[in-house]
Amino acid sequence: MGGSRRKCHGRIQRAIKISLINATWGGTVVETWTSKNALERSDDFKDITAAISSFNLDSLLEAKKRASEKYLSLLTKKIESLQGGVNNFTDVDQWMKADYNDRNWPKMKLPGQWEKQVKGLKYLDGSVWFR
Repeated sequence: MGGSRRKCHGRIQRAIKISLINATWGGTVVETWTSKNALERSDDFKDITAAISSFNLDSLLEAKKRASEKYLSLLTKKIESLQGGVNNFTDVDQWMKADYNDRNWPKMKLPGQWEKQVKGLKYLDGSVWFR
């Protein structure tokens, strides 16, 4: 890094305190993200893709969509039971203010996993707001 960039970076570091939370989730195999055409051209996967082509993926997708909608509805109800509803998100911009009343928010020990500390969020793959 050049001298002037180093100075600027140092000033910014001192002026702005930044906290980062890494909540990445890995675990999918690369073939999941590979196109069907590419898999059909692969010696390793062409037999598998030929067998799958007769499978009705539309009905599977529709069933998954219905299950996801039901799960989202149940999860939303659980979150609302823990913290109250956020019907129109008008107070979201207030969450960052020091005088915001967050006394009904669940408590957590950090670092830690919310799945193990906050009842009802065991299967939540998403984000939460910490203060």
